[in-house]
Amino acid sequence: MPKLSRDAAAVLLLIGIVSLFFLREIATDETLVTFRLSHVYPWLSEASEEEVQKPSITSDCTFSYYPRRVFATRLIRQGQVPFWNPHQFCGTPFFANFQSAVFYPINLVLYGFDPPTQMDLFIYIHFLIAAIFTFLLARKLGISTGGSLIASLAFTFCTFMTTRYGQPTFISTASWLPALILLGEHLREQPNWRRAGLLVVGLVFCILSGFPQLVIFNTYALITYMIVRGLVERDRTEHRWYIPLGYLLVAIGIAGLICSYQLLPTYELSKFSFRKTLPYRMIASSAHSGFAALKYLIPDILGNPVDLGPISKMLHAARGGSVFAKNYVSTMGYVGILPLLLAVISLCKPSRKMLPFAVLAAISVLAVFGTGLLRILYHLPGFNFSRIDRLIVVYMFSFAILAGHGFDIVGSGKHRIVGIVALCFAVVAGLLTYWLVQGGIDSIVSRASLGTSIDVYR
Repeated sequence: MPKLSRDAAAVLLLIGIVSLFFLREIATDETLVTFRLSHVYPWLSEASEEEVQKPSITSDCTFSYYPRRVFATRLIRQGQVPFWNPHQFCGTPFFANFQSAVFYPINLVLYGFDPPTQMDLFIYIHFLIAAIFTFLLARKLGISTGGSLIASLAFTFCTFMTTRYGQPTFISTASWLPALILLGEHLREQPNWRRAGLLVVGLVFCILSGFPQLVIFNTYALITYMIVRGLVERDRTEHRWYIPLGYLLVAIGIAGLICSYQLLPTYELSKFSFRKTLPYRMIASSAHSGFAALKYLIPDILGNPVDLGPISKMLHAARGGSVFAKNYVSTMGYVGILPLLLAVISLCKPSRKMLPFAVLAAISVLAVFGTGLLRILYHLPGFNFSRIDRLIVVYMFSFAILAGHGFDIVGSGKHRIVGIVALCFAVVAGLLTYWLVQGGIDSIVSRASLGTSIDVYR
């Protein structure tokens, strides 16, 4: 099969896998909501014992993201820009709230749907973005079609993405990281204004996607990638290694100017936030502990807030006074056993193209675990206003790419049979994960129930 046809088939396969994963939300009247109103007052006072015992996690979804979507949709449909929200406190800025993402292009399309459907499609679309661009990046780096599929699936369904349905802007902004690196690689390969312009488009989508801290992390990851990649390839390019960096900085500046209608109001609003600058001690408190490192190998070793098993209940009761002082989502670093093994294989056989991802993974892990590197990063713009544990997405993305390269190493020559077995194992593991998520986790409620339960926001 020709290379282009093979890649097109792989992309269609990825679209099919992501669509299958979200089939229940796409094809039925159910929507992704991870927090139940029956767990809080006033609804708790009328909830049955069965409703109270049902799993619930990430209240941001119900109390923040969904109401914002309802409010923005209503005003946009009336031809108004939702600058001000009169329903919070005595009124609060709405448009200036970065996570409102009012004019994010994908949101502009979704306003044509009802808010519960928007919640589903928003997550679904960004999983597709993550899957397709990770695959295209891996192919651009010379990884085989099979290895690129492994890389794509490893990042798209990593625990950073799959545990944050209740925080949609985390997923939307994280999903643009592969696209930025891909566009950066094209620019590094042949620096010109056309390719810089394409990077501007990617940066604009990333900036407007809704989560400011990940926008900053993505930008630093892109700059780091361009520097390391340029240095290791400086003897193989016709231009000086730092020329693409000049184009990159101009692209970042232009993207910032294009998005200034969002950035400036957000900056003005941030002046009134106590979180505009946090002390180092508070930033470091969000770092992963050494004990939490076990979750990088066994994600539920410290319990799972959804299964409500004995370990979960014990640790939930001890929260704040034990090693499990942070929640399940924030301490997650699991990329999958097979991707982890393949990534380690890649690291054992160094490659110029893979070195930037090894560097990105090392920086992110060292920072997330609160080493001395975090103290240095704290003094860089953008690292001093929010939690550091979210940087783990860079590690997961980097290890996904390394896993794709590792798959090619294992699948070459005398190791080809091992590679085929590994691929079969990955497919079986993926199907098992799908079964567990779709059938084993009760975190989805019907759209009708959502509309009634949150009627207070309408």
